[in-house]
Amino acid sequence: MSDPITLTPNQVVPTSQSGQIFSQAETDSTALAQDFDDFLQLLTTQLQNQDPLDPTDTETFTDQITQFNQVEQQIGTNAKLDQLIAATQGNALQQALGYVGLDVSFEGQEFYNSGDGAGNRFVYDLSDEVEALTIRVVNEEGDTVYTEDVSPLPGLQVVEWDGIGDDGQLVAAGNYELKLDVVPIDPTEAISVELGVSSRVTGVETRGGEIFLAMGDVVVPLSQVFSAELPKVPIQIAAPDDGGSADVTDSGDDTVAGGDDTTSGGSA
Repeated sequence: MSDPITLTPNQVVPTSQSGQIFSQAETDSTALAQDFDDFLQLLTTQLQNQDPLDPTDTETFTDQITQFNQVEQQIGTNAKLDQLIAATQGNALQQALGYVGLDVSFEGQEFYNSGDGAGNRFVYDLSDEVEALTIRVVNEEGDTVYTEDVSPLPGLQVVEWDGIGDDGQLVAAGNYELKLDVVPIDPTEAISVELGVSSRVTGVETRGGEIFLAMGDVVVPLSQVFSAELPKVPIQIAAPDDGGSADVTDSGDDTVAGGDDTTSGGSA
């Protein structure tokens, strides 16, 4: 059997390179006003000192004043367009606030786990069938906290993770990374993969006019999000009794826990 290799897709996060349009518009307007004042002072001085018997032709002055007015109007129009863009971006940001608290799926492999048992969804798409495939969840220290053997077939595959690590306990809230270890059928064959993960949205921000969703320390452009849903009901880890082990149960009405109504000694 071939040694496993780790697949890492090529991910490029698009970022906006737009400049500070409002400050630029103010700078242009200020410069034009200063140039126009200088021009009027020169014109006034020249008219005061012209020869009354041979006055200066005013046609050129008139053309220059007209040009100044046209440029000034264009800058004013641009400023109003910038204000309209800002208003549109403000509305988009307000709408994006609706994502806060939702679980969204997006392209990439870095994600945030809320640590409350809601878990995460992993999506992968292999270009070809492989001999074996294992997913690993790695924390910020580089330690693998969860592993699972998954389908080696090509095409879109979805894996639901309940947020419980290999030690049987809920992982701590924080940032994690999804990795795929693959054993190819043919070691010489190149295998490509596309990855997607889900995270709980904790905030919204804008960068250069583009809206980003914040999930812990992970920040993702809204354009990379391909689905959003309400959080699942988190699971609870019952505190173990002395000498006992922890039970993983749902937090709904069917919770199995210690108490007067506990059902024991049976199976569903």
